[in-house]
Amino acid sequence: HDGRRMSDQITLTLRHTLSESMEADGLAPDRLATLSAKAIAALPIWAGARHASLGDLFTIEGERSDRVVVRGDLSRLHGVGMRMRGGTLTIEGHVGHRLAAGMSGGTVTIVGDAGDDAAVAMGGGLVRIHGNAGDRLAAAAPGAAKGLTGGEVIVDGSAGAHAAARARRGLVVIGRDAGDHAAHRMIAGTLAVFG
Repeated sequence: HDGRRMSDQITLTLRHTLSESMEADGLAPDRLATLSAKAIAALPIWAGARHASLGDLFTIEGERSDRVVVRGDLSRLHGVGMRMRGGTLTIEGHVGHRLAAGMSGGTVTIVGDAGDDAAVAMGGGLVRIHGNAGDRLAAAAPGAAKGLTGGEVIVDGSAGAHAAARARRGLVVIGRDAGDHAAHRMIAGTLAVFG
């Protein structure tokens, strides 16, 4: 132990409702695991060309942990968990577009709905959505030949159009309905729809 304080988990609580769409593609547990609370607060968030910091939007409790809990309605915050490689991310509320896009490991749990492109181009890990998911769940990124190449995506509710489109491996389970073109050009993997 090098004298740095470690926490059981990092908790981010949204200070107020977001009035505009913002990008937070650095918000992933594996990126926060070695950071102090001050360094976490300084991480950039973007609203178009305008820069803000994570600490402007959230109160931050804890530091240096790969277990992260985010509380609040994040439906206008996009890119949460992008390219995540490990750790545990729990979101207590809705989340915007591109949740866990390009994720290769770890666990993401949403207690709410996820926007479009959740788990797009995912290669590993587990995404669990206790709500609904938008269009292109676990599908290919725009212009890409491959969608889901590994991991598991479980949605308790419904998913929009193109769920698991161009999937190559992995498992996608949708507890209710899926929109048009589900499994379009899917080569391998499993899509189960129970609605």
